[in-house]
Amino acid sequence: MFGNNFSETNRIRLFLATQVPPKVILALSEAQDNFRKLKVKASWVRRENMHITLKFLGDIAPDTTSSLIHSMTSVGKRSSQFNIAPDKITLYPDESKPRILAVVFNDSEGQMAQLHQNIEDALVRQGIAKDSRSFTPHLTLGRFKLTKKDAALSQAVQTQKKLTCGSFGVDTFQLVHSQLTVNGPIYTPIEEFTLADDPSDLNES
Repeated sequence: MFGNNFSETNRIRLFLATQVPPKVILALSEAQDNFRKLKVKASWVRRENMHITLKFLGDIAPDTTSSLIHSMTSVGKRSSQFNIAPDKITLYPDESKPRILAVVFNDSEGQMAQLHQNIEDALVRQGIAKDSRSFTPHLTLGRFKLTKKDAALSQAVQTQKKLTCGSFGVDTFQLVHSQLTVNGPIYTPIEEFTLADDPSDLNES
């Protein structure tokens, strides 16, 4: 859908993600601003780069993108559309040595987890290993290099833990190229995959 002009010799950094509606991104960036005021040394994710990662693929040979696109197109046809909602802001891996400030999403019916599992199963057949950690739908707001607990940061998380942005529908996911630069990453969609809107479609491919 989006196309690419990649060299056949250089490996490219890819990931699979789903996008978040602008009005939800606006609410999440406003929440992010509250943490920026704490003056904690951090790398803050720009609004245009906010997304929910489904699978980080790493550095991939460009000549394998066609097979990846074919495989993910099939995953889309076998996976249903769903709704998801921002739930709370949390610190990863924990408050004692926080590395990431993230928004966790409520996937109460497990449909995003199922999409992730469908992606994992398809990628294993392409020789890409499954993630070792369990999947939790989240959107990264910032990254820290802290070696100990930051009391102000922990307190801010506790006081703004629940989010009320409302739910939104997920009907596509994307294959995205990540280009690392001195000014931060640049994300460029390569292909978009449509999820099935009718359960009766799930066994047609």
